Amino acid sequence: MFDINEIAFKYHKQIINSAIESQDKSDIEIAKEYFKVLLREFNGSWFNTASFIGCSLSDLRILI
Repeated sequence: MFDINEIAFKYHKQIINSAIESQDKSDIEIAKEYFKVLLREFNGSWFNTASFIGCSLSDLRILI
């Protein structure tokens, strides 16, 4: 059986990585909302969120 949260978080991860890679302003605005969700899931830990997404902390600066 599928875990809905796991599927959703993988989708969030994909959206964020795409926005970081493309540097497109509209993609970044959308990714910011997904990032907020993941940040809450990881109790506000930027390090744990970055580790899950598979990017560096400096990559995440684009989302602030």
